Amino acid sequence: MESSGNNYEQQINNLEQRQNEAKIAHEVYVSRRKIWVSTLLCLISFVAPYIYTRRWKPLGAMVGGLFFLGCLIGDNNADFETNFQKGQQLSPILMVLAAIDNGVAIKKNQMKVKKNSSEPSLD
Repeated sequence: MESSGNNYEQQINNLEQRQNEAKIAHEVYVSRRKIWVSTLLCLISFVAPYIYTRRWKPLGAMVGGLFFLGCLIGDNNADFETNFQKGQQLSPILMVLAAIDNGVAIKKNQMKVKKNSSEPSLD
Protein backbone atom coordinates (compact mmCIF):
# COMPACT_ATOMS: atom_id res chain seq x y z
CA MET A 1 0.00 0.00 0.00
CA GLU A 2 2.83 2.40 0.71
CA SER A 3 4.13 2.10 -2.81
CA SER A 4 0.79 3.21 -4.30
CA GLY A 5 0.73 6.24 -1.96
CA ASN A 6 4.27 7.00 -3.00
CA ASN A 7 3.23 6.66 -6.62
CA TYR A 8 0.45 9.23 -6.17
CA GLU A 9 2.83 11.67 -4.50
CA GLN A 10 5.32 11.18 -7.30
CA GLN A 11 2.63 11.84 -9.93
CA ILE A 12 1.47 14.96 -8.10
CA ASN A 13 5.04 16.22 -7.89
CA ASN A 14 5.53 15.52 -11.60
CA LEU A 15 2.36 17.46 -12.46
CA GLU A 16 3.39 20.41 -10.31
CA GLN A 17 6.83 20.40 -11.89
CA ARG A 18 5.33 20.39 -15.41
CA GLN A 19 3.02 23.26 -14.47
CA ASN A 20 5.95 25.26 -13.12
CA GLU A 21 7.95 24.54 -16.29
CA ALA A 22 5.02 25.66 -18.45
CA LYS A 23 4.70 28.87 -16.43
CA ILE A 24 8.42 29.59 -16.78
CA ALA A 25 8.30 28.83 -20.50
CA HIS A 26 5.42 31.29 -20.95
CA GLU A 27 7.27 33.97 -18.98
CA VAL A 28 10.32 33.50 -21.19
CA TYR A 29 8.13 33.59 -24.32
CA VAL A 30 6.47 36.86 -23.26
CA SER A 31 9.83 38.36 -22.27
CA ARG A 32 11.14 37.79 -25.80
CA ARG A 33 8.32 39.77 -27.40
CA LYS A 34 9.05 43.32 -28.50
CA ILE A 35 7.12 46.21 -26.98
CA TRP A 36 7.23 48.22 -30.19
CA VAL A 37 5.68 45.35 -32.17
CA SER A 38 2.94 45.02 -29.58
CA THR A 39 2.28 48.75 -29.79
CA LEU A 40 2.07 48.66 -33.58
CA LEU A 41 -0.33 45.74 -33.41
CA CYS A 42 -2.63 47.89 -31.27
CA LEU A 43 -3.22 50.03 -34.33
CA ILE A 44 -4.87 47.03 -35.99
CA SER A 45 -7.00 45.95 -33.05
CA PHE A 46 -6.85 45.80 -29.28
CA VAL A 47 -6.96 41.98 -29.58
CA ALA A 48 -3.82 41.66 -31.76
CA PRO A 49 -1.19 42.37 -29.06
CA TYR A 50 -2.78 39.81 -26.75
CA ILE A 51 -2.55 37.21 -29.48
CA TYR A 52 1.07 38.26 -30.11
CA THR A 53 1.98 37.74 -26.46
CA ARG A 54 -0.36 34.74 -26.00
CA ARG A 55 -1.91 36.26 -22.90
CA TRP A 56 -5.37 34.70 -22.96
CA LYS A 57 -6.65 35.54 -19.47
CA PRO A 58 -6.05 39.30 -19.82
CA LEU A 59 -7.63 39.14 -23.29
CA GLY A 60 -10.70 37.49 -21.79
CA ALA A 61 -10.84 40.11 -19.06
CA MET A 62 -10.59 42.90 -21.64
CA VAL A 63 -13.33 41.41 -23.83
CA GLY A 64 -15.53 40.78 -20.78
CA GLY A 65 -14.99 44.35 -19.62
CA LEU A 66 -15.80 45.62 -23.09
CA PHE A 67 -19.01 43.58 -23.14
CA PHE A 68 -19.99 44.90 -19.71
CA LEU A 69 -19.21 48.47 -20.77
CA GLY A 70 -21.23 47.98 -23.93
CA CYS A 71 -24.18 46.87 -21.85
CA LEU A 72 -23.86 49.99 -19.70
CA ILE A 73 -23.51 52.56 -22.46
CA GLY A 74 -25.82 50.89 -24.96
CA ASP A 75 -29.26 52.39 -25.30
CA ASN A 76 -32.16 50.00 -25.80
CA ASN A 77 -34.22 52.68 -27.54
CA ALA A 78 -31.47 53.70 -29.97
CA ASP A 79 -30.86 51.94 -33.25
CA PHE A 80 -27.85 49.72 -33.96
CA GLU A 81 -25.86 52.40 -35.79
CA THR A 82 -26.05 54.84 -32.89
CA ASN A 83 -24.82 52.24 -30.42
CA PHE A 84 -22.11 51.16 -32.88
CA GLN A 85 -20.86 54.75 -33.14
CA LYS A 86 -20.64 54.93 -29.34
CA GLY A 87 -18.49 51.80 -29.44
CA GLN A 88 -16.28 53.28 -32.14
CA GLN A 89 -15.64 56.29 -29.96
CA LEU A 90 -14.32 53.97 -27.22
CA SER A 91 -12.02 51.94 -29.47
CA PRO A 92 -9.01 54.31 -29.24
CA ILE A 93 -9.19 54.08 -25.45
CA LEU A 94 -9.18 50.28 -25.65
CA MET A 95 -6.20 50.33 -28.00
CA VAL A 96 -4.22 52.53 -25.62
CA LEU A 97 -5.14 50.33 -22.65
CA ALA A 98 -4.11 47.19 -24.55
CA ALA A 99 -0.81 48.77 -25.57
CA ILE A 100 -0.04 49.79 -21.99
CA ASP A 101 -1.11 46.44 -20.54
CA ASN A 102 0.98 44.39 -22.96
CA GLY A 103 3.97 46.71 -22.71
CA VAL A 104 3.95 46.45 -18.92
CA ALA A 105 3.56 42.66 -19.08
CA ILE A 106 6.48 42.31 -21.51
CA LYS A 107 8.72 44.54 -19.41
CA LYS A 108 7.72 42.78 -16.18
CA ASN A 109 8.52 39.36 -17.66
CA GLN A 110 11.82 40.64 -19.08
CA MET A 111 12.84 41.83 -15.62
CA LYS A 112 11.69 38.58 -13.99
CA VAL A 113 13.63 36.43 -16.50
CA LYS A 114 16.71 38.61 -16.16
CA LYS A 115 16.55 38.44 -12.36
CA ASN A 116 16.02 34.69 -12.23
CA SER A 117 18.62 33.85 -14.88
CA SER A 118 21.33 36.01 -13.24
CA GLU A 119 21.04 34.33 -9.86
CA PRO A 120 23.84 31.90 -9.10
CA SER A 121 22.83 28.27 -9.25
CA LEU A 122 22.46 26.31 -6.02
CA ASP A 123 24.52 23.35 -7.28
